Amino acid sequence: MAKVKGGLHSDSVGGAFGESMIFRKGKKSTTVTGYYKPGSAKKFDLSYPQLANRDKYGQIVQAWKALTTEQQEVFNENAKGTEMSGWNLFMKIYGDSMGFKILLTIDKTKMGGTLSDFVTYIDLSLLGDHFWSHVKNGGGDIRIKTFGGSECPLEVVTCDTVLKTGELYTKLPSVSSTVSTSFYILYGDSTKNAYGVAETYGARNVWGANADYIAHLQTNGDDSSAHAIIGTDNSDVTYVAGRVGKCVRLGGDVDYVSLSQKLPKSVTSFSFWTFVEGVTTARYFFQALSTTNINQFNIAMDASQLYFGWRYDNSGANVRQQFNFSTWLQLNTWAKFDVVIDTIGGVHKFYIDGVLRRTVSLTFNVALPNALISLGNGANQSLLGKLDSFRIFNEVTPAERILSRYNNENSPATFYAVSQYSYTKY
Repeated sequence: MAKVKGGLHSDSVGGAFGESMIFRKGKKSTTVTGYYKPGSAKKFDLSYPQLANRDKYGQIVQAWKALTTEQQEVFNENAKGTEMSGWNLFMKIYGDSMGFKILLTIDKTKMGGTLSDFVTYIDLSLLGDHFWSHVKNGGGDIRIKTFGGSECPLEVVTCDTVLKTGELYTKLPSVSSTVSTSFYILYGDSTKNAYGVAETYGARNVWGANADYIAHLQTNGDDSSAHAIIGTDNSDVTYVAGRVGKCVRLGGDVDYVSLSQKLPKSVTSFSFWTFVEGVTTARYFFQALSTTNINQFNIAMDASQLYFGWRYDNSGANVRQQFNFSTWLQLNTWAKFDVVIDTIGGVHKFYIDGVLRRTVSLTFNVALPNALISLGNGANQSLLGKLDSFRIFNEVTPAERILSRYNNENSPATFYAVSQYSYTKY
């Protein structure tokens, strides 16, 4: 502890006190209990550390009062022989790591099936004023736990305490379609900081080994998967309000996002949100291009058709499937595309808004560990519109998972119910 040098208060010429300290002398030490500032409405103001301790103490008191008589009695019994009361023991255990928790309960009817390792999107704007009054800006103090208390990995994409908005993903070990699944979001412990992306509960462990590319498209096309691919903006790419947080907008010229490296594994599933603003000539949602510049795979559209699976070789031969999209996809409306590729059986599935719209039988090579990906462009014909939440997986994603993801991202407010906060130990 630093020594105090000089006077502990100052007198003005008129005899009034300047800034002053108030002390409390104990048996073994003397401590500062407050200080006085001229002009203050109170005779003595608490110091900032004292204010923080008072608030923390108040939280612990409220948490103790929230216990049932039986729960308090457990602490009383455990405190016997320790020269502490049950309350003292409770305060000792919880005092160093006290925060808040909110219970979220997933509606079983929104799940397409019972799924393991389900990546769940949490719209932080739904969590209420108490959350925004106590969470750290950036969300570094946030933790996710199952109803049974097991911690889950998470990625906090954004958490803005001024705008009261945020985007978070967590991997829940199991989510049921027969009974509702509950889990907790914890916050408010100022001693907690964000996990590193490669830590056990960090972002990369949310998406798992089957993720080749995970782009949230908030301010760039960078990747949250373990591959850490960099997305590079080309031409007049901008980032605007999207379907989930922000998104990338493409102006229809040669605007696109190119990935910095080839895909590390064989691609079997693509997933993204799109908002098409206009179509005249062909416009591309994305393109996978081989290293020899032979077009291997893309999805495009013109004024009346969706085009799936173009492939041409050096002779210009094409293999493609086209189908009318007017009943499934409307201009100036968000839609979610999921494309599942079966390169062995040659049967491919095209989903819009979580529903299977077309099964396509084509033989072409889209299993491209060497493919270069462009988002929003192909053959220099860029999308006029927006892309959001672009995902590439090396898995044949089942219909149950596709529908569950769509329901979660399309309407988080109906996908899970949000309870009132309560006090908790981290």
